[in-house]
Amino acid sequence: MLSRTMSFAQIGSSVGNGWGALIGAVVGFAVSGFETSAKARLAHEKKLQEIAQSKINQQNEYNRLLWEEKMLHKEKYIYIRHGRYQ
Repeated sequence: MLSRTMSFAQIGSSVGNGWGALIGAVVGFAVSGFETSAKARLAHEKKLQEIAQSKINQQNEYNRLLWEEKMLHKEKYIYIRHGRYQ
């Protein structure tokens, strides 16, 4: 953040002396703040996507286990109905 501010201040001073340096520093500070904010937002969005994918994976695993349980109950019912279950 500081390097970005100083960089813009140098550019500003080459164009407009003291006021140019001040304006350049303010612009550099603002640009740096926006960049930092954008990086944080992207990192946050990535974490949200990871959480959403994790929820989907958990739901898929739960559905698979329910299906297996249903098949076991169905198999047990068939065996009992045909006298094969002990």
